[in-house]
Amino acid sequence: MVKTVAFAVSLVLLTITSTFVVTPAVADEDIAAENAKLTAQLASVTADRDHLRGRLQRAIAFSSERGDKLAAAETDRANLRDRLRRAIAFSSERGEKLEAAETSRDNLRGRLRRAIAFSSERGEKLEAAETSRDNLRGRLRRAIAFSSERGDKLESAETSRDMLRSRLRRAIAHSKSTRIDLEQQLAATGNGGSGGASTNWAKGVGDSLQANIGGLQGTEVIINENNTVKVQVGNNGLFRTGGNALSASGEALLSQIVPQLVRHRASITVIGHTDSIPTGANNRFGSNEALSFARAISTLQFLQNQGIPTQQLSAAGFGAESPIADNNTPEGRQKNRRVDIVLRAQ
Repeated sequence: MVKTVAFAVSLVLLTITSTFVVTPAVADEDIAAENAKLTAQLASVTADRDHLRGRLQRAIAFSSERGDKLAAAETDRANLRDRLRRAIAFSSERGEKLEAAETSRDNLRGRLRRAIAFSSERGEKLEAAETSRDNLRGRLRRAIAFSSERGDKLESAETSRDMLRSRLRRAIAHSKSTRIDLEQQLAATGNGGSGGASTNWAKGVGDSLQANIGGLQGTEVIINENNTVKVQVGNNGLFRTGGNALSASGEALLSQIVPQLVRHRASITVIGHTDSIPTGANNRFGSNEALSFARAISTLQFLQNQGIPTQQLSAAGFGAESPIADNNTPEGRQKNRRVDIVLRAQ
């Protein structure tokens, strides 16, 4: 703007100078007119200059103000750029933290799902455990009740056992008495006056039994001199080990003998025998004598159930007192564990 005003003033001065130089002979009035014109132009130029100067000053002031604003704007821009960089860095950091947080969240969700599944599984196991516990409690209550009932039965059984032991002791004593009576009767029969008929009866019965059952395993028919017939039944599985109950094979063997006994009207005494080995303190019979008598009773009951009348039957237990073989060998002890069925004429 300043350069434009200076150029206009220089142009006016140059025009005036050129006029004086080119036309020195112009009349004064022309000069006056020209001066007036130039003065008017100068005034106009001056006015324009002043106007332009005012505008220039205002422009400079405005430019200075704009410069200040520009400097302030650049400062603000620099501040904003710095803040933007920090914001971008912060945003990046926050993004990384967000990504890490989302990863952690996903991990936590996975753990939560597994925890829920595990909790559900544990809940099912707990429910099953509680059901099992309730079942066990029920079984325990029933077991306690059963145990109490068994305790009562055991007490009753012990009372019954003591009574049976007492009866067994009396029966053994009776068995000994019966044995003595039997031996006396046999002795009397052997020395009596009816000898021929008794001998013929014993021989006939013995021959018949020998012909029909003499070949059975572990069985031997013996005709005694005292006019009795003895069917000796070996304990080859006749009884269950250590007890007085007949085994299945023992019942099968006696079932073949019974029909032959029924054919002959005779008084029958069942005598039980054992080997010499003690029964032991834990055995419920307590002695070989008691065991032999119990086995004789079991055999007698079987014969009775098979149809032999009760009045024809009696029993005795000799224990290990009448061995027929050496008790020092297993074979001998096996032969000694036997039952004798003794028949005599009625």
